[in-house]
Amino acid sequence: MDFAAWHRGEPNDWGSGEDCGGFYEPQAKNSATWNDQGCGWEISYICGYLGEPVTVPEPVPEPARFSYHGDKKTWHEARDDCLARGGDLASIHSEADNQEVFALSGGGKMWIGLNGEADEKNYVWSNGSPMDYTKWDNG
Repeated sequence: MDFAAWHRGEPNDWGSGEDCGGFYEPQAKNSATWNDQGCGWEISYICGYLGEPVTVPEPVPEPARFSYHGDKKTWHEARDDCLARGGDLASIHSEADNQEVFALSGGGKMWIGLNGEADEKNYVWSNGSPMDYTKWDNG
């Protein structure tokens, strides 16, 4: 990993049930960092689209790479919805991606494609793309 800014002890699998990743709800709205959380939480989410642009119900700039969805879903429900839209939960591969996705959320807590259900110590992107950028919350 080229970059890591971990919140003290994150990802920590608190209570042995935090296996999905999303944006941390920061106290300061400019903190675009990640946290592990329980996959069953119902929060907003970001879909990501690789390759050809897709049409999504919400107006987004063309070509659409990410779309924000404010309805509350569990991680798995959110992923199913993104797959049905022709994408997957967002995978982030640069600080520019991270800032773009964070801006779409308006600074709130939301799901992205991070998942550590198979191995808490090795998070992966749900779309299978490489884990080449990380930004865990640094507190």
